[in-house]
Amino acid sequence: MPRQEDSPKARRALKVSPFKTFASYHLPVIIYAAGVVTLSSIRQLPGPDVELFPVDKVAHFLEYAVFAFLTFRSLSNFIPSGRPTVPAVLSLVFLVIFAGLDEHYQGYVPGRESDTADLIADVCGASLVLAILWLRRRSRRDTGRS
Repeated sequence: MPRQEDSPKARRALKVSPFKTFASYHLPVIIYAAGVVTLSSIRQLPGPDVELFPVDKVAHFLEYAVFAFLTFRSLSNFIPSGRPTVPAVLSLVFLVIFAGLDEHYQGYVPGRESDTADLIADVCGASLVLAILWLRRRSRRDTGRS
């Protein structure tokens, strides 16, 4: 008698469709990137009028922190090397280039300006999240947890 895990139903249950994988891991990154570009295209995007606290920089930091999480998650699924360094480094390279191009693009949008401080906030947000994800994934790998 065949074991239960050898049955076709069990094998199908373990296999995830490529569409579901794309929709779960990669599509959120694409949608988020499109959202970032869309926001960058808005002329004279209203910002909060808070003089004492750089709310704009915090928004950039958080925007790219979320972007980093989604990118790392996508690349970790796409490159299942078991080593968290590869998706973390690739995510950081992608996000630094994306943030730089985004800030450069904003310089051409009427009512917007390119700001190096925004780029620094973007990279800091992405770097912090990627460092946390890398450390977490590495510690799980070292302790044998998945």
